[in-house]
Amino acid sequence: MNLVSIHQRKVTERPRERMQLYGPLSLSDQELLAILLGSGSSTVPVMELAQQLLGHATSLSKLTQQTFDELCTIKGIGPAKATLILAASELGRRMQQPQALPIRIDSEVAAIKHFKRHFSPQQDPSYLLVLLNRQRELLATSELQYDETLQPDLSKIIRIVNDACAHIVSA
Repeated sequence: MNLVSIHQRKVTERPRERMQLYGPLSLSDQELLAILLGSGSSTVPVMELAQQLLGHATSLSKLTQQTFDELCTIKGIGPAKATLILAASELGRRMQQPQALPIRIDSEVAAIKHFKRHFSPQQDPSYLLVLLNRQRELLATSELQYDETLQPDLSKIIRIVNDACAHIVSA
């Protein structure tokens, strides 16, 4: 196997330069992945790493179905690169969906209608944390397991609120 570093390639054979010169449609899946990865590892050049990713998943669409742990089994893919690949995959998925209108929860009836699937007799008891903005648009939800001996973990609730970029917690 001929492992050639990006810097050893001609300028016109480097993915970034090819994209700048000819646009993204001129690049192969391997080249696009190499740009996304940015660099290889100490033992695997970025183009080879991109090829290994494609070979492992057998196709670009199947690559988007890989889990974090599956990606991390590939030599040269650690937590940072696996996270980058999953984030890019999720962005691509979201770009394919039409922009949804915000969900408004402006009454008890609206809350019951929207969240009734979270509360069925077959489910274990739980709390549902619902975060709304000032316009009463849904920011996030998180299900917290119910424990008769404990109240919900406040530090976990605060972390969820911060992750959703919510500013005010109110009852």
